[in-house]
Amino acid sequence: MLRKRPIRARIYQPVTRFGVVAGDWKYILGISVACYAVPMVLKLSISGIPLFLLAGPGAMFLTYSFFYWIRIGKAPGWLQHQLRSLLRHEVERGTLAADRASNPSYRWLK
Repeated sequence: MLRKRPIRARIYQPVTRFGVVAGDWKYILGISVACYAVPMVLKLSISGIPLFLLAGPGAMFLTYSFFYWIRIGKAPGWLQHQLRSLLRHEVERGTLAADRASNPSYRWLK
């Protein structure tokens, strides 16, 4: 006989690792690897200290902090909505069926 098991309450919530959504880790790691590799290839240094020793971990810390900040205490998709509101006009939206019915310029569609 099957035992009754508790239902996970947050089954539709995104999976997080260390407070960051699992899908965002590819961006964190990609940026930090790029910031590590570019100074290494170009042999850049600051007062004798190789720049890749500072840039890689620093970039990882900054990108992790950013993705952690946009996740904590904000609704899902908050950043996408903020960027969209900055780039689009506030009145711009998809048309509704009622808009087509009242607007004479849509009469040719009927």
